[in-house]
Amino acid sequence: MRILLSLLISFSAIYGFRYSITEAGLIMQNTLSFIWLPVMLFFAFVIDKSLKEKNSRLKIFAALFAVITAACYIAGAGMERMKSISWIWRDSGTAEKVIWLFFSHTILYYCAAFFGFGYFEKEQQAAGSPDRFSMKRVWITWAVMTLLSLPWYLHCYPGIVTQDTADQINDAITLNGIRDHHSAFLTLMMRLVIVPVRQLTGSLQNGVAVTSFLQMLIVTFVFSFTCVWIRKYLHNRLLRLLVFLWYAVFPVNTIYSVTLWKDILFSVCFLALLLCLDAAAENERAFFHSRTKRILLLIALALLPLMRHNGILISIVIGLSMLLRFKSCRTQAGLIFGCALLIFGLWKLLLLPALQVTEITSGQALSVLQQQMARAMNVHHEELSAEEMRDFTQYFDIEDLWTRYKPGISDSVKRHFRDDLYQEDPAGFFASWAKLGRRYPVDYIEAFLANNYGYWFPETHYWVVFSGVDAGEWDIEDVHQAPVHSFSLLKRILAFISNDQYLKVPLLPLLFSRGACFWLWLFCGCYCLYRNKGKFILFLAGLALWTGILISPVYNEYRYVYGLFIGLPLLMCSVLGRQKTDIDLKN
Repeated sequence: MRILLSLLISFSAIYGFRYSITEAGLIMQNTLSFIWLPVMLFFAFVIDKSLKEKNSRLKIFAALFAVITAACYIAGAGMERMKSISWIWRDSGTAEKVIWLFFSHTILYYCAAFFGFGYFEKEQQAAGSPDRFSMKRVWITWAVMTLLSLPWYLHCYPGIVTQDTADQINDAITLNGIRDHHSAFLTLMMRLVIVPVRQLTGSLQNGVAVTSFLQMLIVTFVFSFTCVWIRKYLHNRLLRLLVFLWYAVFPVNTIYSVTLWKDILFSVCFLALLLCLDAAAENERAFFHSRTKRILLLIALALLPLMRHNGILISIVIGLSMLLRFKSCRTQAGLIFGCALLIFGLWKLLLLPALQVTEITSGQALSVLQQQMARAMNVHHEELSAEEMRDFTQYFDIEDLWTRYKPGISDSVKRHFRDDLYQEDPAGFFASWAKLGRRYPVDYIEAFLANNYGYWFPETHYWVVFSGVDAGEWDIEDVHQAPVHSFSLLKRILAFISNDQYLKVPLLPLLFSRGACFWLWLFCGCYCLYRNKGKFILFLAGLALWTGILISPVYNEYRYVYGLFIGLPLLMCSVLGRQKTDIDLKN
């Protein structure tokens, strides 16, 4: 009877996979394909094991992962291909087909999670003695990683400068009208390097080059520390080599190490925070009784909101989580959290006004709300009277705002927002936004999803790396790309990524997929709830970072979630790797 039930469920899943979501709606797949037979048998095999399994926790958290990812896939595919989710309930026939498709994906992801959870549980039980952490190995690994990143530095000399970087360099040089939109803190740190080097050498180009080189050293050091730290969770030398290669030679990591974006150092700080949390989760007494480790944790928590505005969410979530997780050292954890908040408060309330720093504009902060209004007007402008249109566009400098709406990117809308009018009457803006939202709630939901679906749907694409252009185009004196040596291999690698050639190789796009990265974080989070609750605080850090990105003005920006990519190996190895550790925390 159990086998028949397994076959019935697996056949039902295959039945739902007949449908595929396209720009034209749901279409029928090729039901004659032989591939469906082995897939159905695999489903039946795993489901049969699941029905025999007595561990209800295993099944519950595998099902939790499956339901969330299946919902993400259905909604994400709709946003990617039709820029909408309302098609789901367009008619009863479509809704029925979507239910079948949702069921199919749920079974698929449940089988993957159930099988994966069971596999990693057995691996952990078979764990052997761990390696002891060694700072000597860190220094050696750092030297090797630096040498491997050096060709990129020479090839992109003095570093890859973006529009954001150009603004920060100008602000750092003049100290006039510093803008906090691109992290005033990082701008001032850049000034401490750029200005002295410029005075000594007479060249701003040299100041940018030294800044880029120092960033490369910081990035490679934290990567090296992470590689050595992870060793204790891995038996297999091949897996250790893969982790090293990921941090040392994966092109995005090496290119980003010399790209002067605030997101790079922010992500490195996030990785440093994960390392601190992992060490504390392993042995909280040893961690919180060490002054050095407490200072490192404080620095990581304090730097995140200084580097990027949504970093405050991570600091608050982790600070509160530490109070709950580290009960025996709650006093020390509370002091660290309090000091981090105090540093941020002093920076925000005292130093920024004293330095006359321009805060982030309302147009930037409210971009999602503007997108929602623009989408509702774009879809329903024929239903709205001229008076209503004027009422909803009064905070913008154009009347045909709805024509500027682009799903996924808010730049064409937010550039028309009148900050001066908003500052005079912010309540009026929110009243107009709420009035339109009450009338068209589905469009507001779709506008929100359209601006973030790339962060939770694996099958979407957006650019990854910026190759750099002469900064002279952005009015920065004496700064231009002048490679010390041009490497043909690096040119081909850069073209392979920037021209999207990697999309032609099966599975390779998943290495660049923001949605796939989130799904792996989610897999680890569900596994934590099932078996390894002590490490759940690491997942919470990633969840806080990801949640802050959901109000992003761009639907799928790689650099915004770069911290998740570089933190993923640590999370997976810490959560899924061997747990019988003997860490020498004095090193």
